[in-house]
Amino acid sequence: MKEIFRLHSVGPLMIPHVSPEESVIQGYNLPKRSRLIVNVYALYRDPKVYDRASEFLPERFLGSQKDVHDYDLMPFCTGLRMFPGKGLGHVLVQYAVALFVQTCSLSLPPGLKPKELDMEEKFGITFPRLNPLQAVAVPRLPDRVLCALQN
Repeated sequence: MKEIFRLHSVGPLMIPHVSPEESVIQGYNLPKRSRLIVNVYALYRDPKVYDRASEFLPERFLGSQKDVHDYDLMPFCTGLRMFPGKGLGHVLVQYAVALFVQTCSLSLPPGLKPKELDMEEKFGITFPRLNPLQAVAVPRLPDRVLCALQN
């Protein structure tokens, strides 16, 4: 999930923050009350920050003691103005994906090959796909079990 949050974040920019006092960060002078906007799209794809930054590598965060509260991954912002539902949001995303994977088999539509999947995104306030992803979901469990899971 962390790699999905890194490579396919909700939007390109974090919400604006204001510096409470005059500061110097890596040689840049920030006057008091400067507006700061972090470009997470560029940050998460920067090869100085992540090895093979443009590749989807789910194992990137395996074994790491860091979690989404650290500054190396900020899908829900961080610091004093982070999203208050951050912990719940992270757990719910993991739960939804786990439930989907447990109850369904996924495959590509007939005739579509994995290399043909279009992962290009449209730029805007959020990052919708330029072309919708296509997949065929087939339930693995009987209807009675699926109904029980939904209730």
